[in-house]
Amino acid sequence: EVEGYPGLIVHGPLLATLLLDLLRRNAPDADIASFRFRAVRPTFDLHPFQVNGEPGADGTVALWSQDHEGWLTMDAVATLR
Repeated sequence: EVEGYPGLIVHGPLLATLLLDLLRRNAPDADIASFRFRAVRPTFDLHPFQVNGEPGADGTVALWSQDHEGWLTMDAVATLR
């Protein structure tokens, strides 16, 4: 109520962990050299959200989360060895 948000904010590092978990579940043998993430917009606990990933041709994996309206909430890149 103090900050005027509609609900509790999902912890940013938790979202980053979920993005890495998505990568690990879909590419269990991937050797991750680096991982960068940036929160873009708050994710609230009131609605479902999704985590997404797409491999790049350059040895990177683009990862991102979206809220229930499709807004980008976290943007990340994992670089593979």
